[in-house]
Amino acid sequence: METDSPQIDHAIPRARGGNATLDNAQTTCSWCNASKGARDFPVNPASGYRGAWPPEWWGLP
Repeated sequence: METDSPQIDHAIPRARGGNATLDNAQTTCSWCNASKGARDFPVNPASGYRGAWPPEWWGLP
């Protein structure tokens, strides 16, 4: 989702062994960051989101 206020997220969550390095960093909107938690991708799309869920850019089948 597009945002004017991106947040930095751990691609592999710290709770699952991800580290705090640039290689493990990705930008997300606040909704996706909060919805993702310690999972691989956000559980629910933001209100008004249009398109496939999860989106292609999350790299899941």
